[in-house]
Amino acid sequence: TGQAPAQVMGDTAYGAATVAAALQAMAPDTALVAPVPPANNRTGLFPKTAFTVDADRETVTCPAGQTVAYGARRPRRDGTRGVRWAAATCQACPLQTQCVDGMQPRSLTIRPDEAAIQAQRQIQATVAWAAHYRERSRVEHVQAQQARHGGRHGRYWGPRKLLFQERLVAAACNLVELARIAAVRTRPAPPPGPWRSPCV
Repeated sequence: TGQAPAQVMGDTAYGAATVAAALQAMAPDTALVAPVPPANNRTGLFPKTAFTVDADRETVTCPAGQTVAYGARRPRRDGTRGVRWAAATCQACPLQTQCVDGMQPRSLTIRPDEAAIQAQRQIQATVAWAAHYRERSRVEHVQAQQARHGGRHGRYWGPRKLLFQERLVAAACNLVELARIAAVRTRPAPPPGPWRSPCV
């Protein structure tokens, strides 16, 4: 139709700042709903989300309350900056076994879009965002049904004939869904087993 969608939903691959910037440049009025990549720690230690990143002051505070500044560090080629606590600080910390594996101090990587990521993680933690994002699975299910019934490739030339094809595909999907619902409703109840007595 030549019109930009009002909203785009995606997985964590769409949650990168580069994707959001590209979408903003192509369609300024299109909203992007995608989670940022999770900050997990496969070793079971404190993840990055356990640290407080202050992008305005360019500091990072660990779970034990030790703050390190990273503003004076030179950015890497990809724009990220490395943060490392002093070895003596980590060795004397009561949370050392929960934070580092061995005697090496803890280090983190700060991305150039760290402030946007932190803000998005706060939004993702709300109940309203989670409920809205669950609509993605329903939409993807409908899209898979349409692709299964011939909606992936156009069989005709021209927008009117393509619209006719899409309506045929939608009708086929609706008939399949109605048949499934009718089969569930008319399915006979299983006979009572020895573990379940019939209602009197």
